Amino acid sequence: MAQRYLVEHRLPRITRAELAMLQSALSSACVRLTARGESVSYLGSAFLPASERLLSLFEASSADAVRSATVSSQAPLAGLEVAITLPNHKEE
Repeated sequence: MAQRYLVEHRLPRITRAELAMLQSALSSACVRLTARGESVSYLGSAFLPASERLLSLFEASSADAVRSATVSSQAPLAGLEVAITLPNHKEE
């Protein structure tokens, strides 16, 4: 069963162009791993410029699959945790 994972990357002095290239590398790494039989999908990221952190969300069969995707994209891994996503709550 697939689970969601949040990865933290520390990226001092990264440019917008470098962020775009990193997103592309993460996505491509997931495609390659999935083609080899490891189920992992890159769902997106949020960059926090004040703390120079990128938080990336993945869905995968294991934390090892997410770690492999991150390492193969050459993104510096500062942390990896299981994530529980919460539904959007609309007030009526």
